[in-house]
This record gives sequence, C-alpha cells and structure tokens, in this order.
Amino acid sequence: MKIERTHDAGILAKLNYDVQMIHHEIAPNLFKAHNQEDVRSFFEKYLKNDDVEAYVCLEDGIPFGYMMIAVRASHDSPMQHACKMLNLDHICVQKDSKGKGAGKALVNYAKDLAKQRGIKRIIMNYWSDNEQSGQFFSKQGFKTYNIRMAYDVD
Repeated sequence: MKIERTHDAGILAKLNYDVQMIHHEIAPNLFKAHNQEDVRSFFEKYLKNDDVEAYVCLEDGIPFGYMMIAVRASHDSPMQHACKMLNLDHICVQKDSKGKGAGKALVNYAKDLAKQRGIKRIIMNYWSDNEQSGQFFSKQGFKTYNIRMAYDVD
C-alpha cells in the first residue's frame, strides 16, 4: 500500500462515488446522487485552492481510497487563541477495499503531515447517521469537541 499526492480530479471523482452515495442515502434532501462529471469539475476547482491537497491510497498502482486536507487557522481574539489546524475534509475508501487498513493509513499519513508542519490539531466531521464513520474515527483517536445541530423548517 502506497500513499501519494494527486492533482487528478478524475480519479478523485471516481473514488468519491461510495461516500457520496452514503451521504445521499442518509440525507437525499441535502446530498445529490453522485454524478461523475459534476464531481470531477468540483474537484478541479477545489484543488486550485493553495491550502488544499489530495492524496490517494494505491495498491499495485491502482487507487482505491483518497483523502483531501486543507490547512485552516483561527485567529487570536479576546475569546480564542490563534490555532492552526489540518482539516481532514474528505476521506473515502472504496467499498470493496474496506477492512484492508487504507483508511487507517490515510489518517496516519494526515497525522504525520500535521507533525511535519508543526500543526497540533486535526479536525474533521462526519454525519451522525453514518455510525460506521464515527466508530472508525474514534478508533483512530478522534474525540468529539463540538456538536452541530440543525432544525429543518417545513
């Protein structure tokens, strides 16, 4: 298993299918079904941001998982200290490749990148109805630090 940086929006769009469809199934009123061309176009634009990086997990040269990260910063204020964070914005392993350690390898890679860059906090979020993701990230050492709530108006 190898992890390397990519700028290939087409690969990312293909790998995004499973996680996009999970989100669509959980909340079809919020998430669209996966559309390869639209997602590829989104990733092309997203990767143009200087603070965004994408990495793929490969086996025998074939990508089967990815993550996207972005460095974020909160500024010093009377209420909060300045803090630089690595945002684990996207992570996905193809359904038929789960259980092989790719997700853990991607998270560990993100942890290593944060250490190399002197970043002390990695943040991420997942949809609460996606219990499998919550369990996975808890096993990787992530702790709940903020809870977001929503009220849908009829």
